[in-house]
Amino acid sequence: MENKKKIIIEAILAVCVIGGIIGAFIFAHDFGYTAYANEPIGTDAEKKVEIVIESGASVMDVAEELEEKEMIKSKYAFWFRSKFSEYNGLMKAGTYEVNETMGNDDILAVITQTGTNE
Repeated sequence: MENKKKIIIEAILAVCVIGGIIGAFIFAHDFGYTAYANEPIGTDAEKKVEIVIESGASVMDVAEELEEKEMIKSKYAFWFRSKFSEYNGLMKAGTYEVNETMGNDDILAVITQTGTNE
C-alpha cells in the first residue's frame, strides 16, 4: 500500500513538472512572437493616437502609454524588443502619431526617428 502511494505521488509530481515545462515553453513562445513578429494590433489605419515622449522618459514609460492607448499588445514585449534591437538607446523626445496598423518595429522606427514619422 505504501508503495502505491509513493508511485501515485511521483506520477502526480511528474505530471505537474511536465505541465509546468510545457506552460513555460508556451509562454516563452507567445512572448517572443509578440516581441518580434512586428504584427499590428489592428487593421484600421484611421485609428491614430498621439504619443508624447518627454525628455528623460524611459522605454517602459512609452510602452505603458502605448498599451493604455491600445496600440501594442504587451508593454513588456515592446520594452524587450526595444532593448534587444537596433533601436536601443535611440528614442527621442517629441510628439509622434502612430496607428493600429503599426507593429513594434514600425512604432520604434517612428519614435527613434529612424523611419518615417507617420
